Amino acid sequence: MTVKMKITATVLLLLTLFFSLKISAQTQRMMLVEEFTNVGCVPCAMQNPAFDALLAANADRVAVVKYHPNWPSATDPMYPLDSVGNEVRTDYYNVSSVPAAIVDGNRYFSVPSGLSQSIIDQLLAIPSPFEMKMRFKADSVYNRLVVSVEGQSLSASMGDVRLFVALIEKEIHYETAPGSNDEVDFYHVLHLFVTEPTGFALGEMESGQQFAFDFDSDLALNQPLDNFSALAWIQNYNTKEVYQACKCDVLPTLVDETIWADFEVYPNPTDGLVNIISNGQNVSLFNVWGQCVFESTGENSLQFDMKRYGSGVYVVKIGPQTRKIIVK
Repeated sequence: MTVKMKITATVLLLLTLFFSLKISAQTQRMMLVEEFTNVGCVPCAMQNPAFDALLAANADRVAVVKYHPNWPSATDPMYPLDSVGNEVRTDYYNVSSVPAAIVDGNRYFSVPSGLSQSIIDQLLAIPSPFEMKMRFKADSVYNRLVVSVEGQSLSASMGDVRLFVALIEKEIHYETAPGSNDEVDFYHVLHLFVTEPTGFALGEMESGQQFAFDFDSDLALNQPLDNFSALAWIQNYNTKEVYQACKCDVLPTLVDETIWADFEVYPNPTDGLVNIISNGQNVSLFNVWGQCVFESTGENSLQFDMKRYGSGVYVVKIGPQTRKIIVK
């Protein structure tokens, strides 16, 4: 399945406050592990079980993404999930054989079986010049995805520094092996790059400089939301060094969708104007982060323009009940 996302990003530099919502945060280095594998690769099937066990043992300290180039098997079913992303990262590292494991861009580049706990411990001890945290919300009912990444540089960074964000499928299982190497279980599979697979340029940053990125996207998934996670990493595109990584699981947007007796919200989805018939109930409007952006007390009907708040998913609360509003 190929998924297309329309991304809009809001970039805020030199923030004075981080978001108030508690989210996954890294105050020390989180390692990025990238593996190149394929369903037609016999050595991949031989090395992946022990490799996956090692990564699972360090799950709280390691962010993992696995790319599936279309060779040696051109019919690898995970290659089309993001064919461009798989090709760009393969070319970026000049990977010519699989399996290949890469840690933090330029700190380890060899076969997966060569990575050990001692190497992981040694590399994790290297201090990171960045702090970074993220959150990931998805709404499977209205097919919306929101990823937020924020952080700061702890020292001056030079060169072509870029931010990458990717959506990962935690596990893909096949009843019958899709390739000639007999593998049926696949983990940390690249589903889609949220940024361009070449990243988003942060540029040179001063010590203490903060940043925040919001990505609001259309979303179409054929898997349960809890099978997805989001990864972000900061990488020097020239030297290939990965300075910091972070990850988070999906936080579903849960809203009571019970039928409202005499209440109405229309049109929904909307290009702007929204009409609310509330019959005197208090009305509150919340954005996807749970912030109240509008309140009204005791009115029977309201009309207001949602364009002022921007496109995305909102929740309107009328009395004790809630409903989603989609702004295109």
